[in-house]
Amino acid sequence: MTDKEIRQFSDNIDVLLGKRRLADAYEAIRNAARSVSDWKIVDRVDHAEQSYRYMLRYLVDGVADPQRDKVYTDLVNEAALIRDMLVRSISLADMPTLYFNTLRSVGSHGDETLRGLYDDYLRACDSMSPFNTISRDISVSESDRLRAEMIERDIFNRIWVTFPFSVDDETIVNDMLADDSLPVAARALFVSAVTLGLLAYCDDRRLTVLTEAYRSPHTQISVRALVGLTIALDKYKSHEFAAPLVNRIAALRELPGWHEDIRQTVVELIRTNDTERISGKLRDEIFPEIKKMSRNIADRFAGSLSDLDNMSDDANPEWENLISDERIRNNLKELGELQQEGADVFMATFAGLKQFPFFNETANWFMPYRSDHSVVASAGFGPSSSIGTLIDSAPYICDSDKYSMLLSLSMMPQSQRSMMASQIESQKQEINEAMAMADRSLHPVERKSEINNYVLSIYRFYKLFRRKGEFYNPFGHVVNPVDIALLRDDFAGEESLVSLGEFYFKVGLYAYSCRIFNRLDEMLGPDAARYQKIGFCYEKLGDFEKAASYYEQADLLDGGNVWNLRRLAFVCRKLRRYSQAISETSRLERIVPDDVSTAMNLGSLYILTGDYEKAIEQFHRVEFIDETSDRPVRPLAWGLFLSRRYDEAQTYYSRILAGSPNANDYLNMGHLAWAQGRLHNAIDFYRLSAAESSADTLVASIRDDSPNLEIAGIDTSSMPMMLDALRYELGG
Repeated sequence: MTDKEIRQFSDNIDVLLGKRRLADAYEAIRNAARSVSDWKIVDRVDHAEQSYRYMLRYLVDGVADPQRDKVYTDLVNEAALIRDMLVRSISLADMPTLYFNTLRSVGSHGDETLRGLYDDYLRACDSMSPFNTISRDISVSESDRLRAEMIERDIFNRIWVTFPFSVDDETIVNDMLADDSLPVAARALFVSAVTLGLLAYCDDRRLTVLTEAYRSPHTQISVRALVGLTIALDKYKSHEFAAPLVNRIAALRELPGWHEDIRQTVVELIRTNDTERISGKLRDEIFPEIKKMSRNIADRFAGSLSDLDNMSDDANPEWENLISDERIRNNLKELGELQQEGADVFMATFAGLKQFPFFNETANWFMPYRSDHSVVASAGFGPSSSIGTLIDSAPYICDSDKYSMLLSLSMMPQSQRSMMASQIESQKQEINEAMAMADRSLHPVERKSEINNYVLSIYRFYKLFRRKGEFYNPFGHVVNPVDIALLRDDFAGEESLVSLGEFYFKVGLYAYSCRIFNRLDEMLGPDAARYQKIGFCYEKLGDFEKAASYYEQADLLDGGNVWNLRRLAFVCRKLRRYSQAISETSRLERIVPDDVSTAMNLGSLYILTGDYEKAIEQFHRVEFIDETSDRPVRPLAWGLFLSRRYDEAQTYYSRILAGSPNANDYLNMGHLAWAQGRLHNAIDFYRLSAAESSADTLVASIRDDSPNLEIAGIDTSSMPMMLDALRYELGG
């Protein structure tokens, strides 16, 4: 079977199972297994189908069976499992993905087992234990460390590609994760392997392992299990899990920290989906402004080096002016707020530092940062290094990025590294105090910090790994816990739904936020503020009809709300309900009579309805309210032109011409000259408009303006000749 045929087969079985056509699913799986001569799968299908036949016979015979629904669910899950086993078996031969390359490599190791690897790792850890090294008066050698790390990697790979977990596999992995003689970092790595394999193929025993690992007293292990459990339940939200697993997850809800943990995990998964927007803001707005500021500083002080001897030690007041630009201040303020909230502000910085060979190995993307790791030691930044200590304790930076930073620093010349180490050592006390303060203020809860750290690390893998396209990407969509049956109860209460809805709203996930707010509306009844937010969600989603409906309901509950009236008028304008838009904007004008924006909007609405005299009156009001504003000049000139008050329009277009006219200004000046019979001038202005845009754009714009030209008094029957004359002029 080709890769395409395998996907089609798998999808077909999903459809059949989703429709509860279990007999058809058995037949399709059996036929596929026979076509590739996989008789083990055929036997397993036959056995499962026989059990199904027995159940159906009892049903037909009228035998009461309180476990029938449970048995049926188990049979459906067994069919899906057999399908996955067949797909995996077919793909093993020549599928070139990393998963199957690893599976073939693991299979080539003969009699090596997970239990054997566990025993080897125990011996390796024992040989490096402080007791053994001190008693023998030796230090841990590089070869010992490398051997232990090689076994860790082998265990990771074997856990990752083992499917389905047998009872023995489940027992061994549980034993390893609970074994306090193994390093916590290694056990946390193994939890990630469980998750990675689970996202490849659904496996109830892997989920059971994660529920057990969540109970670990070690934060790293517990948090990784929870994050893995959450993204797996999200991927398989349409899967009907067996009762024992459902009960195990329900039991977790009784643990004291579960509710806060699951809420924080969901928040971090949602927030991380906003990373690309943050990276774009850094790349396109903040960094360019900072670079521009740097250039300004250089330009400002260029040529003044000869006066250095005469300079005092006072701070230059110009420096403050250079960084007082409102855009820079606002951007840096937003960056700081995002960072404090846990947003991923370093993705753009470290994205280019994942090309080191270290990141060619799948396991290393999930490796907790360890100061005793061989790559850290070989770079010269071990536990005794001041730079290594700084990296190890750095807040905000996730494990994956710490390795990137370390590998990048290792490329520096030794002289620069020594200088940096010396500077850090000299400021050690200040750095330690700053780290402690940051940790207290930004990460008061260790678990919250670890959840953020791990989610950012796995986000790096799914976004930056060179073979990321071969993996299911849990960040390819936004997690919505109310759609996940086994997590829904954790977000069913009013407080949880409000927090979730507000968070979706804050990060701009309006479709999700809208669903949550609508559910709250069913629970709690009408609320003006909530209706405003629902209206805004629909507005952002482009559904202006629903937006207007909710803004109107909010207005009934809280009449005269300025923000709501603005939004209602805006969506009415989008819906071309100009009369209602004028009515709402007029109400707004009575509340804020001297507001320039309101007066401008009302004038624009009058233009759209053809009431040019009222429009002109509004734009004149703006001139009176703010004599220095240029905002009313263009619409006022256009309104006067449409009213055939050409001389007055000419006055305003002259003001525009004296400023910085654009292509549209030249176009409108051409229209005015045409209306006045000054065709040579019209051609000249049209030529200037074409120079600012293009000849094709100009011609299209003139044709589009045909109705307005008729209103302004131009005989448009001559337009074809005018356009031809213009074309010849532009061509000449």
